[in-house]
Amino acid sequence: MNASLPFCKVNHIATFFLIIFFNVLSIASTIANPIVQKEYVLEFYGKAKFNGKPIEGVNFELKKEGATISTQQTKRSGKFEFEIPISTANKNTEYVINVSKKGFLTKKISVNTFIPQQEISENHLTKFICIIEELVMIEFNENEIVLVNPSARFRWETNLKEFTYDVEFAKTAKKEEQMLLENPEKYSEYIESKKPAKSNNIVTKEKEKVNVETNKMNDAKSIKDKTVKENIDSKNNRMTAVDEAVGTELQLEKIEKKFITSEKEEMADKEIVVKINARKEIKKEENLLFLKEQEKEKEVKANKDAKYSGNNRFSRMNEALGEEELKKKELKIKK
Repeated sequence: MNASLPFCKVNHIATFFLIIFFNVLSIASTIANPIVQKEYVLEFYGKAKFNGKPIEGVNFELKKEGATISTQQTKRSGKFEFEIPISTANKNTEYVINVSKKGFLTKKISVNTFIPQQEISENHLTKFICIIEELVMIEFNENEIVLVNPSARFRWETNLKEFTYDVEFAKTAKKEEQMLLENPEKYSEYIESKKPAKSNNIVTKEKEKVNVETNKMNDAKSIKDKTVKENIDSKNNRMTAVDEAVGTELQLEKIEKKFITSEKEEMADKEIVVKINARKEIKKEENLLFLKEQEKEKEVKANKDAKYSGNNRFSRMNEALGEEELKKKELKIKK
């Protein structure tokens, strides 16, 4: 990084030779083990210094999307070192390194590790190096006040074929840092002026989140209520159907038919037809027997009538003979 910026200095020469050294080792390893899957990483080195000398006890915290990945603390040498994964797919792959020590200004370093796959393939590299020769620590007793934006932003520069800092971003960060150092109260007001919009956004997002959750709960409740109502209605319908069918054999048969398969229904229909036909045959035989009995009765009656008629004729003849005999006796008496 440019020496005119007090934050840090980047040693480009050392970076160049270290890249060559590590990648020669990587190529040798790949030749020896050609099946091993390549992993691309950024070796991020540096020294924390105060008044030009290494400083001990500086805390470094590597984070991605708010989650802590690695932490370390400098010793007397002031050295720090991180191995950060490189992305060839996501242009927005960003890591943040928090730098802090009590009594000093807390800083943040942003590192975008995206490199196009084509550039990696063309250069046959697996390791990339970025060295911060001097990370300048600044005394500052207002530990509760922290810089809003990162103090530096590193990214891959296609033209230079190396990781370097964003100069324009560094100039803006430098102005913010000077504002904080010269007038902490003014910087606090500056931070507060930024908070309302952010706070409102947070409140809005929370409200939206609550509304979404509320809608989900209401939808779930509506579905549950609907299901319960349908079950109750279905149960009531079944109970009503059963109640209406009690004591009526025909209705009970209809209800049973609703729950049997079409095959069973067909078999039942066939059985009914067979029974009806059998009943017809029985009825036919009964009618025939009835007719025969009637004919027999008529014949018996006719015989009785005929017999009765003959007896009457004999009786009348006897009566006629008797009358003649009486008349003759009367004539004899008169004589």
